[in-house]
Amino acid sequence: MNIWHVYCAIAWVLGWILLTRVPRLRPSAKAAPRDDRAITLVIPARNEARRLPHLLGDLAESRPIDARVIVVDDHSDDDTAEVARQFSFVEVLPAPDLEGDWIGKTWACHCGAEAAKPGVLVFLDADVRLRGNALDRA
Repeated sequence: MNIWHVYCAIAWVLGWILLTRVPRLRPSAKAAPRDDRAITLVIPARNEARRLPHLLGDLAESRPIDARVIVVDDHSDDDTAEVARQFSFVEVLPAPDLEGDWIGKTWACHCGAEAAKPGVLVFLDADVRLRGNALDRA
């Protein structure tokens, strides 16, 4: 065993000792207070007609009742916009043609953010699934 192994072993032991000294946060007994800012959920979607109903179904059950949901249809070749319109709480925003150096998904996110009200802005991919109170926890 050479000196390098000894140094590594000492560093490893010291690392574990220091790790035990990191303060832990205690779980809160009550939920954090909600603020009164508007919540906007932006979903950029391109050819997501098959996946979008799952996410929107989850949102129908778990979204904050006053949350605004915007699906940005990013020039889809399928029925993405029509599927999104089947959910009464969804606003469908067609993405304009790309400007400048913008590229696909970031442009769709930007367009959705521009349409959002000031407040909390949440981006969700169309293939995401939400469980329980995921948005409240976030």
